[in-house]
Amino acid sequence: MTVNFTPLGYTERESAFVAIASVHSGYFLRRQFNTFIGRECGALGQQFIDRSVRLGHVKVMTGWGNRVLYHFCARVVYAQLGETDNRNRRTHGADTIRRRLMILDYVIGRPAEVWLLTDNARTDALARLGEPEASPVIGNKNGHGSGDRQPVSINGSGTPTFAFVDAGMSGLSEWERFLKHHRQLGQTEQVEIVFASCDPARFRPAENMFRRVVTGEAAAGGIEIDRLQDYFRTRRLFEERRFEDFDQTRIDRLREDRRVYAGQAFEQAYARWQTQGEAALMGLRGTRVRLRTQLLPHSYAWLSPIRFQERRAYDVPHTSTDKESSRSGNGQARQERY
Repeated sequence: MTVNFTPLGYTERESAFVAIASVHSGYFLRRQFNTFIGRECGALGQQFIDRSVRLGHVKVMTGWGNRVLYHFCARVVYAQLGETDNRNRRTHGADTIRRRLMILDYVIGRPAEVWLLTDNARTDALARLGEPEASPVIGNKNGHGSGDRQPVSINGSGTPTFAFVDAGMSGLSEWERFLKHHRQLGQTEQVEIVFASCDPARFRPAENMFRRVVTGEAAAGGIEIDRLQDYFRTRRLFEERRFEDFDQTRIDRLREDRRVYAGQAFEQAYARWQTQGEAALMGLRGTRVRLRTQLLPHSYAWLSPIRFQERRAYDVPHTSTDKESSRSGNGQARQERY
């Protein structure tokens, strides 16, 4: 969806950048504007910044050596979006700004996408997919993490794409909450989820969690038969009201598996399994939601270098699989360049 900022004094190309930067980040670097317009450097970026500052739309932020940040903070900018009280207008801490810049890098790196910028656009798209909320976020009152609205788009083939931009400084609990919030999408139509991070060592544990929380599939592909059969056995005991066989852990596992293995295909498989056993599960496929990973080009560790190092040093991998993946990671993201 396009939001037009040309009435505020911008060219069409500048207007497109204002739209995605104000919605997805609120903050930007001159390098990001230059990347968006396809220039490595030059006068166009500085002219855009000078005009934005002169119009009172952007605040200049310094304090990181020779690096300068820019913040869309003017009410008139967000009024064009119909969101005059958008949280992106507020001043944020270094950790939040860091994630916002990474989100903007992700968006800029996918120029062919059609971005759902406004709440109305998201509401309409998500309603068609059966999503309960208008704005996929991490950190809202429902407990999804930091409060940043994650990017939602339609790719070139018409597939809805839901992104999670990973800050890369803690465990994967935010990713897990994000997945649990969106896993019902696979019940409606083909969708894509993207896990984007500046640290490739996080891709494997993120994929493992995706299989555990969303698809119920094994690492080699196909449904994890042992887990599915255990779910069916536990479900049958519960339906037979044999509650003496349950403790809280088993009840919680039943609830989680019921959410993972939801939908008509699994209901039919459950009915067949009760008479045919494991043979009824052969060839069964999981949800149609698919995961793709994307490496982000910059880590922005300079925004909070002390905390960045502390959190990286003392971070505990989410699972034993994560520990193995962390040891076998294939290197770090590219160094920041300006």
